Amino acid sequence: MKVLLLKDIKGLGKANEIKEVSEGYARNMLIPSKSALIATDAVIKQVKEKEASMKAKDAKNKAEAEVLAKTISANKIIIPAKTGQNTKLFGAVTSHEIADALNKQYNLNIDKKNIHIKEPIKSLGTFTVEVRLYTGVVTPVDIEVIPNDAN
Repeated sequence: MKVLLLKDIKGLGKANEIKEVSEGYARNMLIPSKSALIATDAVIKQVKEKEASMKAKDAKNKAEAEVLAKTISANKIIIPAKTGQNTKLFGAVTSHEIADALNKQYNLNIDKKNIHIKEPIKSLGTFTVEVRLYTGVVTPVDIEVIPNDAN
């Protein structure tokens, strides 16, 4: 009997997959526990339409992220920081501060976890960090750290 899995089932398959199982297993375990549905033609058609819709949405979001990546990488993000002697910073510029600056400048919602800093930024100057905008879309961004005028 063919069933559509509604949940991930260890040893059987992942959600939204159609699997062949014994009739007893389907009727006594999977269907009563709401882990699967009988895979009728209507159910299979609905799943395929949902997959196609999700792929189209994913492609659209990735294209938007690639356009945004080009825009972001072409510009420089300016971050004011509090400095001490010899232009050394008090602390370091964190991914949180970079995310805040990106979100303010481009009206985005980038999480600090999506920003990769190769080495800590502890002085004034221009640095390059990587920003992950979407799955498979990573862009380098130039960060310019300037002294804060409120010293």
